[in-house]
Amino acid sequence: MPTDEIAVRAEPPRPFAVTTTKRGSVICIAVEGEIDLATAPQLAAALDGGRPDGNRPDGDGTGGGEIVVDLRGVTFIDSSGLRVLLLASENHEGKFRVIPGDLCLRLFEITGVTDLFVIDND
Repeated sequence: MPTDEIAVRAEPPRPFAVTTTKRGSVICIAVEGEIDLATAPQLAAALDGGRPDGNRPDGDGTGGGEIVVDLRGVTFIDSSGLRVLLLASENHEGKFRVIPGDLCLRLFEITGVTDLFVIDND
């Protein structure tokens, strides 16, 4: 007896990773995987340099370097991840840009926070 079966293969979740590189005075932070309640603190630590005062050194220890966060590798983001990004944007006023990718851009649009970020397309 013939059956109509559809095989669905789910991709395994991409492990969460944050990679920080420096290009001149610009700090580039690439994020991959899921940003949720469990991983948001790791992202927050990367965005504030792991320092309790929240000041990220820009290479000479004075703070104030521009930060670009590449979110194109993000496969899921919840409100805790969004909160971390909003706080970082506020803390680094004018020196914080995001490359959102489709998933994060859609979240920004749905939640009405797109205008709170400087969006960079690359």
